[in-house]
Amino acid sequence: MKIIKIDFIRNFNLNEENIVKIIENYGNLGINDNILLNFSDIKKSLSLIELKSESNVFRFSHPLGDFKKIRGNYIIYVGDKKLTTLRPQYFKMAKSCPEKFGFEIDETVVSINKASDFFVNDDFKVLKSKNLRVNVIGYRSKNLSDESGIRIALKNLSKRFSVDKQHKVYRVEFYNNNEFCSMSMVHFK
Repeated sequence: MKIIKIDFIRNFNLNEENIVKIIENYGNLGINDNILLNFSDIKKSLSLIELKSESNVFRFSHPLGDFKKIRGNYIIYVGDKKLTTLRPQYFKMAKSCPEKFGFEIDETVVSINKASDFFVNDDFKVLKSKNLRVNVIGYRSKNLSDESGIRIALKNLSKRFSVDKQHKVYRVEFYNNNEFCSMSMVHFK
């Protein structure tokens, strides 16, 4: 670029480690404004992803992001790199869902936006809310259909249900009258 006199600014050090990070930053995918999947360290396949039976809206943060629907599954790509396969579970989308949800994270009460990530050191619980049902994927409750109000730590979750290969990211799903509202991701540090 210097030879042909193109001005540029590089906001990173030019070394192998930084170049690999930039090349492997595949961004994220928003689905129907109620699911957000981060592609860093995502598993090769995710099952029971709540989608509409038709007219799903996929928004990739990476300009080369795209998908193909093959035999009912959504194969997710960035460029020619296959990142993951989404195996859907079709749900009716709820029309009235909150924009924020109450959580207690490491003994601090906070409000989390729908379809967002949150980070936990020790444990979390979703605060009970009228008409909402919570399902923490990977947590097995005894005879409970709603998992709000339960303190959950990483040790309480089955690794096979994690979203990432390091087994530290899990789905927290919200339903209103058995219709899907949104999904947030809990990241354990």
